[in-house]
Amino acid sequence: LPVNLVVRTMCPSLAQLRRHMTDYVKNKWPNLKEIYDGTEFKCQKPSDPMTQRQMWSSYKHDNTVKVQIGCTSTGIITSVSDTYGCSISDKELFIKSNVMEHLNEEEAIMVDKGFLILDTLQGSGVELIRPPFLEGER
Repeated sequence: LPVNLVVRTMCPSLAQLRRHMTDYVKNKWPNLKEIYDGTEFKCQKPSDPMTQRQMWSSYKHDNTVKVQIGCTSTGIITSVSDTYGCSISDKELFIKSNVMEHLNEEEAIMVDKGFLILDTLQGSGVELIRPPFLEGER
């Protein structure tokens, strides 16, 4: 059940972002352009049983909608996806959001472990970064 809500702002170039990155980010991930994450919001229980199934979240134990938010490595929000029933995977949400249209070769994005998008990025030249705490690093 998508709700038309897509927002895409003008994303600064990687060169512009680098001028404002913290030293830590600039040294660790110099090509990091954007960070994406999905989140769920509680919603009213739908009356239609099929819709209820699409909206049920085992994670939240409630009816929810899911949205993907993108921000630059400097914290500027660059995109908010359509909303979907929480049964959509992070990978599907990433693909449907069309963010790949705004990424260039040699840029990097950061996502958490739920975004199984390595195959989606294959051949694009876009690097996939996982947060360090998900790789056992502190």
